[in-house]
Amino acid sequence: MSIRCILDLSVQGFSKIQLETQYISDIIEAGKEYEYKIRLKNVDTKDITIDPKIPEYSNYYDPSYIPAFGSDAIGISAPSIIKAGETANMTVKVKVLEKATGRYYGTIYMNVDGVVSTDYTSNPQLTLDLSVLKQPLVPYVKTFKTTNKKPITVEVNGYTNENPWLISPKREKPSYELKIRYNNKPVKMTFVKSVESSSIGIGGSNPLIWPINDKSIYQNYGSTYVETYTTPGAVGNWELSILPKNTQNFGYSITVGDSKLNKL
Repeated sequence: MSIRCILDLSVQGFSKIQLETQYISDIIEAGKEYEYKIRLKNVDTKDITIDPKIPEYSNYYDPSYIPAFGSDAIGISAPSIIKAGETANMTVKVKVLEKATGRYYGTIYMNVDGVVSTDYTSNPQLTLDLSVLKQPLVPYVKTFKTTNKKPITVEVNGYTNENPWLISPKREKPSYELKIRYNNKPVKMTFVKSVESSSIGIGGSNPLIWPINDKSIYQNYGSTYVETYTTPGAVGNWELSILPKNTQNFGYSITVGDSKLNKL
């Protein structure tokens, strides 16, 4: 009786190149042009060639997905040869159409040494996830009633993604145009304070990502901006309108004395 064993071995490919990041997620505005810069490093012992491109099939796997714009709106520039041990810059420019809406998913493959492959281990890639923001023209409106004359405090907050790879344009902070009316008459609001807070991550463990350095050791995942206003109180009907800018979402709270009426 003989026993035959079948040994199935797979050899994992090694990447010849490291990317400073492999994922760019951003909120972009229609009608503007954005530029991102990512560093590349040749970790091989020989010179390599690269030919970064976005293949047509990289947009998304969902057949119902309709991209906000085509891949032809994205320009990629990088040196064709990177010497052993050296670093280089890759620039990605995104020209957003004035009428663009929705989201764009795409992947830039490096095509190292002419190898056209989607294999993650042997051919690093840069994934793009871009959401198009259109500034609203009509404010959000909240009506409420008060039963005492205590002062009214309004707090409004917005969140923005931080992107360390963005070169231009300069990221604008969230801002708001606030108006309040009492019994259908405008009332003056007094600015009290503003607070900025952020969430910071430290380092990473993916070997295909750039090693910890002065730029990438701290990653700012996003910042929250809060503004506080007050106005004298009175018994009656009130209307608060908020027109946000440079933010995809916002929240607010209305406090009469010590009683918080609403928070979203």
